[in-house]
Amino acid sequence: MSKVVSKALRLSVVDMKALLPPLPVLAIESLEQFEKIFDQLIASLKCQDMVEMIHIRDFAFAVPLQASQCGFASSGLVHRRQG
Repeated sequence: MSKVVSKALRLSVVDMKALLPPLPVLAIESLEQFEKIFDQLIASLKCQDMVEMIHIRDFAFAVPLQASQCGFASSGLVHRRQG
C-alpha cells in the first residue's frame, strides 16, 4: 500500500523546482547560469525526490560561489607577485 501512495504523491521535477524558494543572487552572479547548472545536475544525477533536489541545489549554489572566492583569492596572489 505504501508503494501506491508514494507513486501517487511523487512530484515531477518541474513541480519540485517550483516549491523551492528563490535564490539570493548577487550582482556578480547569474541566475540563468545557476539554473542551467542546476538543470544539468538534476538530469545527470537523475533526481528522484525532493530531498535529493535540495542537496543538488545546495551543491549547485555552493560550487560557483566557492570557485569565485578562489578566483578572487588567487588573483590577489598573482597581483601581489607581479607588483
